[in-house]
Amino acid sequence: MTAERRPLCRGFTLLEVMVALVIVALGMIALHQQLGRYAAGVAFIERLSAEPGFDDILVAGSQSLSQSDPETALELVARIGNTSKKLSAHTNVASMWTRLDPRAAARWAVDIDDPALADQAVRTIALQWASIDIRAAEDWARSVPYGARRDAALTGLLGSPSFNEASPTASPDHALWSAFSDDRARDRAAMQAAQRLASRDPAAARRLIDRHIGDPQMRAQAERALSPQNASGGGFFRPQ
Repeated sequence: MTAERRPLCRGFTLLEVMVALVIVALGMIALHQQLGRYAAGVAFIERLSAEPGFDDILVAGSQSLSQSDPETALELVARIGNTSKKLSAHTNVASMWTRLDPRAAARWAVDIDDPALADQAVRTIALQWASIDIRAAEDWARSVPYGARRDAALTGLLGSPSFNEASPTASPDHALWSAFSDDRARDRAAMQAAQRLASRDPAAARRLIDRHIGDPQMRAQAERALSPQNASGGGFFRPQ
């Protein structure tokens, strides 16, 4: 008896087809920009906007493009209607762009108009950059204009796994802790750092709590990470 032949490849899902079409459309836009026909490429994407799950198509398309062309990926992100999905896709592009070119990503992030998108992008870039070149990331975080965006950069930097118990930045006396513009932002960053240090260096975590957390609720949350059951299990991380 002849065995039944199985297909050599599976079919594509509708979502995969739509993502591919969107990526092709973005390529058309890039070409049409050179030819003076940008509107044709934009119109092609606009026609897809009536498709079910269009936001998901844009999210998937931006994820794919961010690995090679983050600026074009951001054109897709800008069209996402759902706020949560837009923030997630925007953060993904920030992370991928940092891997490709951290300085270019950093220049883009500080000029983002939307405060929520900007703060998350700056925090993500600092976190990602620290794993690549911690000193360059620190220099950039210090250079971000004083205010909420610098606080976001400092929080991302201090939350990086690159800062461990041996890092001088983990010291409560390090100058980074005085670079925050807002006490609550510093409290939050210190709480997260203390939670991260709790299982490896409880004494360092205690110094951070005593020196830099003034908010009673965040202080209590950080101190719970020092309890024997949490410290032995690696602490926990629950940013506010």
